[in-house]
Amino acid sequence: MLPTLVTTGFNPFAYLKPKRMPETKPQISSMVASVSEQMQAARDQLLLYSHIINRYADTIEAGEAKSITELRELVAPDDLAIQKLRNVIAGKIPGYDSNRDFLLAAQAAYEWVKSGIREVEVPVKFWLRPEEIVDLGVADSTDRAIFLCSLLVALGNPAARVMVVELEGGATRAITSFSFGSGRATGDPRTYLLDPRPDLEFDSLCGGRQWVLSSYSHKGKRIEKVLYEFNNTEYAEGAV
Repeated sequence: MLPTLVTTGFNPFAYLKPKRMPETKPQISSMVASVSEQMQAARDQLLLYSHIINRYADTIEAGEAKSITELRELVAPDDLAIQKLRNVIAGKIPGYDSNRDFLLAAQAAYEWVKSGIREVEVPVKFWLRPEEIVDLGVADSTDRAIFLCSLLVALGNPAARVMVVELEGGATRAITSFSFGSGRATGDPRTYLLDPRPDLEFDSLCGGRQWVLSSYSHKGKRIEKVLYEFNNTEYAEGAV
C-alpha cells in the first residue's frame, strides 16, 4: 500500500514562479541624465575654449612663427619619440636594410600615421612636438606631414620632405613626399606622394614627380602650385 503524502499548506511548484525583477527604469533614467549633463558640460567647455583661442589667435600664431632654419628643425629624425617608433617598424623587418627594405618600412610608417594620428584642423596655427602627437593621437595636416617625414628620414631616406601646396581656390595643405627606386621608362627615381587620408593607399600616388602632383586632389581641389618643400637639411620654393 502506497503511503499517503501530506500536502496541506505545501506547493511543490512554488519555486517555479518567476521572481520579481528589481525596478531599473529610475536607475537608467538617472544614468542618461548624468551622461547628458556631462556632454553639455563638455560642449560648454569646447565653446569657451574656442572663444579664447579665437581671441588670442594672432598672439599665438605670432609666437609660433618659424624662420626657414626653425622650419627645417621641425623635421626631427633623431627625436626620441620618432626613434622609438622607427625601431619598432624596422625591428619587424628581419635584418632591416634601408636600401633594400625602405618601401616596406615606409608603408608601415604611412599606415601607422594613417590609423594612429587622427587629423584635426583648428582655427589657429601652432606646432606639436612628436611626443605630444603620439600622446594625443591627433594633429593637423601639417604636423602629420612633418611627423611622417621625420619617420621616413629616420628609416633611412634623406630625400623625404614636407611639401606645402596651394590648392584650387587658394587653400593650402601639407603632404609628404619621397623618392625611391626608378621608373621603368626613364630610370629616374619614383616619387611617392603621401597624404594619410582614409581614401588613399600608400602607393596611390607614385610615379614621375609631375604626374603625382597633377594627379593629387583634396576635397576635389587639385594642386595649383608647390609653395615650398623642406626637410631637416633643405628648404626650397617651387611651382608646378
